[in-house]
Amino acid sequence: MPGETMVSATVQEAIQEANRRFSEHLSQGDAVAISRCYSENAAILPPNQDLIQGRKNIEGFWRGIITAGVKSLRLESQNIEPYGEVLAEIGRFTVLIERDQVIDEGKYLVLWKQENGEWKLFRDIWNSSRPLATP
Repeated sequence: MPGETMVSATVQEAIQEANRRFSEHLSQGDAVAISRCYSENAAILPPNQDLIQGRKNIEGFWRGIITAGVKSLRLESQNIEPYGEVLAEIGRFTVLIERDQVIDEGKYLVLWKQENGEWKLFRDIWNSSRPLATP
């Protein structure tokens, strides 16, 4: 049954390495490299926005995030479980701008899928753990 078997240490390390590369690409301001971390038919569900599908559109989203001043993203994987042909990862994130100023922190759920022997983000959803701003 899906979710009952833990993933191997090798798979966990591969996901952690993929997360490290993703964060590194963001720090370098490379939206093209970030988009390559996603599968061809990936979809992201960013907070307060509609569904964004496909690598090219995902690249545009991350380009906007970089242009807005985001300089760093810390990802902390907390749990990875297999579900059929995908892995489900739950984790925490921290978003930083200039001088290591934290502007957001929260949680994420990523479905990973193998594509050409590499683990790629297939579905990516995240949201803030910070309280809503009062009007």
